[in-house]
Amino acid sequence: MRLSRWISFLNNLHSSSNILKIAIVGKYVELHDAYKSISESLIHAGANLNSRVEIKWILSGKIKNSNVKNKLRNIDGVIVAPGFGERGVEGKILSIKYVRE
Repeated sequence: MRLSRWISFLNNLHSSSNILKIAIVGKYVELHDAYKSISESLIHAGANLNSRVEIKWILSGKIKNSNVKNKLRNIDGVIVAPGFGERGVEGKILSIKYVRE
């Protein structure tokens, strides 16, 4: 059947019981479309791995030493979104440090 791979993909996308929780840390997370290509690629990669991806959007400007552990609790992976300028950089660095250590 020519659509068998597509049907399998859709089944994985919508009904997989395996859930991956991925955080996207960035300056513009309130505007999910700003990172649309990242979020869609995660969702499609998850479906390809027979997993559903739940994205937790985390505003980098609100990450502090006192809350980084709580914000990244129970997360399977973290993507620190690219961006320019100083705003939110400290939160991005704290996130990277927490995950790395």
